[in-house]
Amino acid sequence: MSIDFSEVVVREIMRRKLSTLGPEDSLRDAAELFLRHGVTGAPVVDDDGRLLGVLSQTDLLRRGSEAARGQLSPFYREGEQMRIAEPVSVHDLSPVREAMSRDLVSVEEDVPVADVARLMAERGIHRVLVTRDGELEGIVTTMDIVRLVSEEAVGDAPKPPSSRRASRPRPLRSKIAKRIRRAGGRAAR
Repeated sequence: MSIDFSEVVVREIMRRKLSTLGPEDSLRDAAELFLRHGVTGAPVVDDDGRLLGVLSQTDLLRRGSEAARGQLSPFYREGEQMRIAEPVSVHDLSPVREAMSRDLVSVEEDVPVADVARLMAERGIHRVLVTRDGELEGIVTTMDIVRLVSEEAVGDAPKPPSSRRASRPRPLRSKIAKRIRRAGGRAAR
């Protein structure tokens, strides 16, 4: 039997257990959370659970390399106000709000997976937040879609990443862990 990917909806493959960050969490805390939970990004929510942004490993590395080259803007936008940014690198204590992306890409949970895959390809992103009536319900990543396709192609999906990542860190994750350790921090494994 063949799966019609236009009939599979996000609710069927999304992850409901999310690793989230707060806007005042440090970038070091974010990097450690990524390593500890085996994720490459996380939604940023306020104390009431309202979605504020998303932080990814790419955001961490971009901010670190901009700071190293002296190209980091001394300002960032928070709503309509401009704020002064603290010096930023992957291993410092600057707040997540300074590095997170506020350009949120989300879909409702009844959207077909094929539409989400198309959206990811068009926007060049690896995760889409899933909402119900505007509330964060979960996340769909490119790996979730790859697992679905793999299941269709070979009849059995690979094991979820949580069972593999601890023993086999990815190059980007390893690079972040090295930077944290060089700065005197502790990277969770």
